[in-house]
Amino acid sequence: MRWCRFAVVLTMIAALTAMLATACSSSDSAEDVATGDESAAAAADTQSGVPTDQAGYQLKQTFDMSIQVTSTVFNEKRRIPKKNACIEVEFIKGVPATNVKKRPENSSPPLTWGDLPAGTVSVALVVDSDQLTTVGVKKPVYLDPSYFDQFKTGVKWVHWVAWNIPAGVHILPEGVPTSTAALPDLGPNAMQGTNSELVIGYYGPCPPPAIAYHSRPPVDQVAYTYTFKLYALDTILEGLGPETTKDTLLKAIDGHILGAGETVGEHTARIIKKAGGP
Repeated sequence: MRWCRFAVVLTMIAALTAMLATACSSSDSAEDVATGDESAAAAADTQSGVPTDQAGYQLKQTFDMSIQVTSTVFNEKRRIPKKNACIEVEFIKGVPATNVKKRPENSSPPLTWGDLPAGTVSVALVVDSDQLTTVGVKKPVYLDPSYFDQFKTGVKWVHWVAWNIPAGVHILPEGVPTSTAALPDLGPNAMQGTNSELVIGYYGPCPPPAIAYHSRPPVDQVAYTYTFKLYALDTILEGLGPETTKDTLLKAIDGHILGAGETVGEHTARIIKKAGGP
């Protein structure tokens, strides 16, 4: 009888041990899965393919947007002129400079702004848009095609960045030179950086053309929005060169903005008519 009771006790202990082992094993597995998910998420973040530059840096400080910015060549009713658009080239069978439809001047439009906040030392300018990749300029052979993927997710296409414009200047003339980063005609420290076309200075609206086939219904005009934003700063920016992008500039001015203002214009994509259908 005693032996039977002892056997029952041993059986209960064995069963309890097995249950504890199973529970521990399940807990360990759950932790391993959680750790694996976190690692995968971290890897996804680091392998997103979106470069740091142009990736949409968000200013942390708040500021007033009351500075009046205008242009004599465009407004909310008048679209940005063709002469202020890119030098568009239609690529035929991969060969550039063939079947050229237009050659606008790619000249920066004139801008004017009103009174600046007290204490303004310099002015910075950022021009960007919601257009996608362009056909305007022959891209560098070293450029990884994944560079353009970021713009498909809503990242702004940058057309111009400039800074250290003196506070006493209230007019940007049309056709600011793009041959150099320095802008001595605007001020001794005035500079301009690199746009999304990876060239220095201004590069105008250059949306991909819309294709209209004769056998299809007419294509509606495709309009894109271009924002010219001005920032009044309490300092002169130092250490920024021609390689400066929009993100680099925004990081440099964050915390130094006394006020800002903007003007917005539209530009339509060119419609190319072709016979037949896709």
